[in-house]
Amino acid sequence: MRPLHNLLLSFAAGAVLAACSAPNAYENTDSSGSVRFVGAPSVDGWVEALDARTGRADSGLAVYQVDLYNRTAARLALESRARWFDEQGLEIEQPTRHWEVVFIPAGSREPVRSTAPNASAERCEMEIRAHQPITD
Repeated sequence: MRPLHNLLLSFAAGAVLAACSAPNAYENTDSSGSVRFVGAPSVDGWVEALDARTGRADSGLAVYQVDLYNRTAARLALESRARWFDEQGLEIEQPTRHWEVVFIPAGSREPVRSTAPNASAERCEMEIRAHQPITD
């Protein structure tokens, strides 16, 4: 049963990034964002990106948040990371960028959020994939 569970998790993660594009929820901000599923093959309907929002933190930095909805009857283990771009579309170097594990219970929503690394960041691309535990 365990190999089937792992396979389902991998496919579900692929579904999360079915290349959804999120509209700018706040008309008064100049930032935007999108969600992109990477890695495992996409499985439509298992995970859905909902209610994407952009805004500004108290510090003035852009913030992007999207809710991931688990449409399955199993707990999903996913990973997310954000890529930020300036107004010319050039990716902003982030030496500390890494994958963060996100667990989503069956039938639940979980917010995934990123704050821009600096003031020149205008657009966020949130990448989602199946959790890939480190093995030695």
